[in-house]
Amino acid sequence: MANFGALTDHFTLAASVGTLVESSKTPVANSRADALDENGDIADAAWYGNTAAELYEASCTYQVDTTDVNVATALKLGELATGVVVTSIEISTSNGDWPKITVSGILGTGALEQGKTYALPSNWDTLALIRAGGPYPYRQDDGVFGNREGLLPRQPSGYYREYTVVTPGSDDRGPRRIIFGADGDRYWTADHYASFRQIKESR
Repeated sequence: MANFGALTDHFTLAASVGTLVESSKTPVANSRADALDENGDIADAAWYGNTAAELYEASCTYQVDTTDVNVATALKLGELATGVVVTSIEISTSNGDWPKITVSGILGTGALEQGKTYALPSNWDTLALIRAGGPYPYRQDDGVFGNREGLLPRQPSGYYREYTVVTPGSDDRGPRRIIFGADGDRYWTADHYASFRQIKESR
């Protein structure tokens, strides 16, 4: 699906919609997660998101040159083919011109699954999973964290929720967790609540 200056019909809709007049394809941006030490300095960092260049944001604009476009079948949100997902459809008109339809979406190297994270380092993929609202790997995830150790700032009951960070090679939940506060504060523990580092994200 490379685009080397020529137009590329990423969604293969030209045959049913009209003439392709514009297209674009750019890699999905990465983000960085920083773990801070007790002094607020960055102790560890990891990139997550599209780190293996598996995901692309794509857009195609088609000029409608037919009076018979079946929007219900030709244009629909969701996965059109393996790794090709339409996220938005915009129709524009102007005097004297045929209508134009702009389709935007995500391209992937394989099937894109809702709630799945892509090419994320194991220490940080949980952050993306939380944003997606799951599904989580363990039933205990998204449960209330009581802060019984008293190592996090004191907050009302139910303020903190905990999520498992998968430990490679472990046959159970392992010791790694991310704790989310209701106000957006986030903490990382690699030793099952014995110590915490605050997570700071940057783009």
